[in-house]
Amino acid sequence: WALLRKPDRTSEENEKMLYAAFASAYHHAETGTTVDHQRAEWLIARVYAVLGNGPEALRHAQRCK
Repeated sequence: WALLRKPDRTSEENEKMLYAAFASAYHHAETGTTVDHQRAEWLIARVYAVLGNGPEALRHAQRCK
């Protein structure tokens, strides 16, 4: 969450933020509920949106259903 709020991230921090979102999604997929899966997809979508990657943000947002 701290990286999402940070105004001036480095490219390494951006990469770390994306990796963390996918790691979270992996763990939710292994042990979580449907709501956990939706939250994981939302987080990935949010990270992509913050990084300015609209197509990937939309793709993951649509998977929140």
